[in-house]
Amino acid sequence: MTITVTKTAGNKAEITWDPKTDDPRGWLAKIIENGNLEDALTSLGDEREAGDTGSEDNARRLAHATSTLARLLVRREQHLAVTLKNTYRLTWSQLASVLFEDPGKRSSAQHKYEAGLRQMGRPVNAPTLNDARQRLRKLNGRAPSTAKRPAAPHPPDSVTRQADLAMFAAVFVALWVGHTIGDHWVQSSAQSAAKGKPGWAGRLADARHVIGLTLTKAVLLALTALVLDLHLTGTAVAAGLTLDAASHWWADRRSTLAWLAKALGRSEFYNLGSTAHPAHPTTAEGRPAVHLGTGAYALDQSFHTLFLFFAALIIAAL
Repeated sequence: MTITVTKTAGNKAEITWDPKTDDPRGWLAKIIENGNLEDALTSLGDEREAGDTGSEDNARRLAHATSTLARLLVRREQHLAVTLKNTYRLTWSQLASVLFEDPGKRSSAQHKYEAGLRQMGRPVNAPTLNDARQRLRKLNGRAPSTAKRPAAPHPPDSVTRQADLAMFAAVFVALWVGHTIGDHWVQSSAQSAAKGKPGWAGRLADARHVIGLTLTKAVLLALTALVLDLHLTGTAVAAGLTLDAASHWWADRRSTLAWLAKALGRSEFYNLGSTAHPAHPTTAEGRPAVHLGTGAYALDQSFHTLFLFFAALIIAAL
């Protein structure tokens, strides 16, 4: 785009553009030649909200010019909403911030986007609020109502909320699958045996385990986002995975989780199944039996699941 507005002197300015590249459909030339741009700028510069425009004809002319230019700009706004969403992968919150300076107006941003798709003759795949209401009535055994109802001042953002819930669910499942693979398949026996030891040997073994675990989760999350076309931001993913990695490293030092269980009065359950518990399982020869079902393992996995939940919330919400 090479359209330029140059202030020449005092209160004068010059508009320069290339008709072939900047105005192929002639909209800019038309509004300049027919005086609509001049009249619209006149209306914009008038600070009087309902002041005297000189005559009814003058007021009609200014209103017509302003309305004409507004329609053209709204049409272009809708097209740009499609570009920002489809090409640059903005989330609904980001698009609402651009269009309305309010990330909470996600439903309004989606309406702009869908209007742009219709202007371009493209299919609108996302359901509208009315579509959602119609489906709910059918599920409840009620016939769809055709009667018009007065629009609420702030319609519920149910479509966007459903999309947020679906994104959270997809992110959580990806993180959970990555966790189970990384904690049981990717983690080496050496890391598992050493990560709870005191000193730097244990800390470094724990760090190596967490690095492999986090990479596994990142790969599963990236695959999920690619296949399901999830619009995740790098900042959100980094924040969520960092929180998860830090909490996992802390818990896998083992003495830390044992301390937490003791502080919360859960030491007996933590020791369940281990030799520290009086009712630990034994072999036929009376030796301690090796098994996976310990209280420590159950508390360890539930602690990790809690922070997977927090990480998924962060990734889906930001």
